[in-house]
Amino acid sequence: MNKAANPLKPEFTERQLEYVLFEELDLPEKSRFIVAYSGGRDSQALLYAMSVLGQKRGLSLLAAHFDHGLHENSASWEQKCHGWAEQFGVGFCSTRQVIKPRKGENTEAEARHARYRWLHSISATGDVVLTAHHEDDQAETFLLHLFSGKHLAQLAGIARIRPLVHGSRINLVRPFLGFSRNQIADYARRNQLQWVDDPSNQSLDYYRNFLRHELIPVLSSRNTVNRDLLIRGVKACGRLAGQEQKTNMGLVRSVSRPRRRGIYCVAEPLFLAGKFPLDQYGFSSLVRFWAHSAGVKSPSNRQLDDFHRQLVSNQSGYAQISAGNHLIRFYDEHIFLTRGICPASTPVSWDFEMLKMNEIGLAVMPQQQPGGLDPELVRHPNPPEFHWRSGGERFTLPGRAHSTPLKKLFQQFRVPPWERNSIPYLYSENNIIWAHGIGCASGYTCKTDESGIIPKISLLAD
Repeated sequence: MNKAANPLKPEFTERQLEYVLFEELDLPEKSRFIVAYSGGRDSQALLYAMSVLGQKRGLSLLAAHFDHGLHENSASWEQKCHGWAEQFGVGFCSTRQVIKPRKGENTEAEARHARYRWLHSISATGDVVLTAHHEDDQAETFLLHLFSGKHLAQLAGIARIRPLVHGSRINLVRPFLGFSRNQIADYARRNQLQWVDDPSNQSLDYYRNFLRHELIPVLSSRNTVNRDLLIRGVKACGRLAGQEQKTNMGLVRSVSRPRRRGIYCVAEPLFLAGKFPLDQYGFSSLVRFWAHSAGVKSPSNRQLDDFHRQLVSNQSGYAQISAGNHLIRFYDEHIFLTRGICPASTPVSWDFEMLKMNEIGLAVMPQQQPGGLDPELVRHPNPPEFHWRSGGERFTLPGRAHSTPLKKLFQQFRVPPWERNSIPYLYSENNIIWAHGIGCASGYTCKTDESGIIPKISLLAD
């Protein structure tokens, strides 16, 4: 299908917005379009332009207002936004969530995360969420990331279209990214729009405002930098980031080891040997891509640099860093991405039936296996119990006359350290009869020509 030529002109118009949405981005008209609506000038222009298109093309529209509770007048802003949405003939919904940044997070970042989580909660599959980010926002974000030492993918700037949250089928679209702040402002004035002026947009306490009101004007006055040059830099970084992503996809495929995937893993482990990239930048880029592909927030540059240093100077054979609620660990020449682990629990009786250990997030299923446990041997006089390591346990392997320290067997069978204390063993009448990663103990298995039962342990779904 041949698309019409882009009708971009010095002035922003509804026709240009229509072209971006339905020809450049090819969005389905049957979608419900949810406008992230703060009531500021840019989002007001977006909502008004969408209302004009909505009447022309019969679009389903909703204005979604998020009150962060960061300003004393925010409640009155919500009322104004509701009134303007009604005036434009657009449905309206809102929520208020007072933002309290987590340790290490700034207010703007936490507010954005909370806003996107809420937008996702009110959206359905097929909806499209629109925000009013424009070309000047793109230039400012590039400088913010550049001065903060961000990685290449972040220097590629604000995406025009992406999932609203990781793994979501709901798209977040920024249709104004090809237009400047001045073009949007001129459109708002031509249509005699009113909007909310948030005084925090003038506060130099926010680094973005400092760049916008102080640094960029100075650089522009000396012809050192302008918006067009910054956008050119964004696009160059985007091309490089795309090439880097393709490289990382190939590397992940070549070094993934599915067989080493343990119970707590949320991604296939990576084998750290031979052709694996050990230079600091390549290593950090690969680990970041691998974690993000698994739906896990990637660690900071500082954390990844620290992880790389741990591996280069590794003496213990083990290293780890955190990635949100997950952990990235190095053990036995592999890198593992695991969920957080709950502390050990009290003994739990097992009668060879489905068992859920909700407190620690584990499930146990009976699984038939040749050479497995003989239920008749271990049920009497009492059912076996799951126990957790406390230290000093011993285990007798099949065909052995003497027991061996469980710690030594875990090392011999290459059971990852984090699974040794968090996965329970099966205990009967003062003896360990089954241990994770090792198998059944001598004297408790069925006959060689019969199938017995072993516990199959897995994670409970979130």
